[in-house]
Amino acid sequence: MRAGSWLLVATLLLSHTSLASTLAHRAAEAREDATASYTHRVTLQCPQEIVLRVLNHPVLMAELWRASGYTPVYQITALDSPTDIHLDDPTGIVGDAFLVSAEADRRVYLAEGELDHWAAPMLNRGSVVLEISWQARGNATRLEIAVYLKPESWLAGAVLRAFSPVVEKHMGTRVAANARDAATILEDIASRPAQVALRLEGQSRADFENLFLLGQ
Repeated sequence: MRAGSWLLVATLLLSHTSLASTLAHRAAEAREDATASYTHRVTLQCPQEIVLRVLNHPVLMAELWRASGYTPVYQITALDSPTDIHLDDPTGIVGDAFLVSAEADRRVYLAEGELDHWAAPMLNRGSVVLEISWQARGNATRLEIAVYLKPESWLAGAVLRAFSPVVEKHMGTRVAANARDAATILEDIASRPAQVALRLEGQSRADFENLFLLGQ
């Protein structure tokens, strides 16, 4: 490899390392300074391998969510990495989410963007840290989902603190409902993947079949 090529590779690696470090720092800061937070626990009747595959393919999960008739209908597109996404939520959330940490039993995401929702007045822009951890329980998986919300401005933070009981109640309702519906999808994948594949079309169906049907 020529010297110029080595220099390009080194630059790209350093750039990626710097970005990962910056995202991890911002996620830790947002978690520590969060104005509102909520933790939800649920047991899924599916093996953790299903959970991991779904987490590694968020765009496909969004397609399954839409095809299964659940709401809100999230519009999700992949960024540079398949696990980093742009999210457009019809309830007023628009932003980018990045995978900050991936361990054997835990994922940490940082989402940054805009929020226009009655439950979070004056928030406008902010950060959300999403922590998902799991533990195998035989052929089931115990899942814990923690959400931390941090406004960008101190004024929005002050307002949000005043409304924190309302905000956290709404966060809890939303997270619990989404977790319930997502659990249904994952359990369907575990018990009847061929039928789930029929909900999808085109490339989405092919991707699903490659992940959950081929080699079984």
